[in-house]
Amino acid sequence: MKSSVKKILVVYPASSHPAHNGSRSILLDYTSYLKSLGHDVFFMCVSDSVSPEEVKLMQNYWQDNLLIYKPPYYKLCKRFYKFLRRYILLTHEYRVDDWFPIGLGKAISKYQKLYNFDIVWVNYIWLSKLFNVLEQVKKVLYVHDVFTNRFKRTGVDWFSTTKLEEQKALNRSDYIAVLQDEEASFLQTLTTKPVLSVFGKFDIRQSTIVRSKNVLFFGSSNNHNIEAITWFIENVLGMIKSFDSSINLIIGGSICNALGKYSNVVSLIGRIEEIESFYALGNITINPVFHGTGLKIKTFEALAHGKLLVTHPHNVIGVPYKNEIPVLIAESAKEYCDLILRNISNYSFFEDNLIATRIYMEKFNSLFEKSFNTILTS
Repeated sequence: MKSSVKKILVVYPASSHPAHNGSRSILLDYTSYLKSLGHDVFFMCVSDSVSPEEVKLMQNYWQDNLLIYKPPYYKLCKRFYKFLRRYILLTHEYRVDDWFPIGLGKAISKYQKLYNFDIVWVNYIWLSKLFNVLEQVKKVLYVHDVFTNRFKRTGVDWFSTTKLEEQKALNRSDYIAVLQDEEASFLQTLTTKPVLSVFGKFDIRQSTIVRSKNVLFFGSSNNHNIEAITWFIENVLGMIKSFDSSINLIIGGSICNALGKYSNVVSLIGRIEEIESFYALGNITINPVFHGTGLKIKTFEALAHGKLLVTHPHNVIGVPYKNEIPVLIAESAKEYCDLILRNISNYSFFEDNLIATRIYMEKFNSLFEKSFNTILTS
């Protein structure tokens, strides 16, 4: 009888550490969960630009279960396909295998013979071609995002495909894991393979209520984050301070590198090693991001820490139990201002919010566990 303990290979197109963006945070959360169930989890970093610091951090975490594959000519290949698609064929849509690294299929075949993995868990659709070399193994594709017409939908010149190209990637897998319900519904129209909303797994680490008038924002330096917090600083912060000058906006994460011109009006504390220490600085967090796709990591990270979150309605699209999520919705500058001023010293509300966020996040995490159980046991 086959053991219930699985040997799992997780393939990811970057280093796992440091977890300075939402994708890496999700990766570490779900692999930590797989390890907590007793499974033997290996990690393959597929990247040609891994720094010695990143290698050291990964080795400390994964120990003997770390595999690193550095694709030859990877940057050159990406530049070639970008030039081909953009300037010769005049399109922003890639073929799904354009970014598939040279030699990765052979490397996976070698490791499969060596370790005999039960499950190969691939992150992002452009790595899905490696499923073609695998037999008698469960194939899970963790998409992270919908890439069909992504450029047209977001304006972000990163990776975007046609519907047929994304469909090709999905059909190579046995299971597709997606971050939220709205995207799961769309992807299910492209394939007969099971598409499961896994949302994410967030450790509930509620910090204590503090006597401060700090408002918190944490983020990486992507364009959507920069655009949103710039709008907040220029349109909301001054309005708030005109009523209460003691209120302070504290910003953490790599986004601080792009906000130096605002250092005289906000507190920029840069990269955070322990996220709990950042959320311990205040009771109210904001998420004014109004563009983007995928799961809104900052939303659930704040709730997992028991914070009162004031957020744009964009950040509750596709979330489970939408009518129960304990957040305050704001869209205009005045709405943000009013909600923050009304609640900045409302300590009884913060107490109630601690209870509400715990209840919600426990239900949220149970959905994650249910979806993962389906993938692992079926």
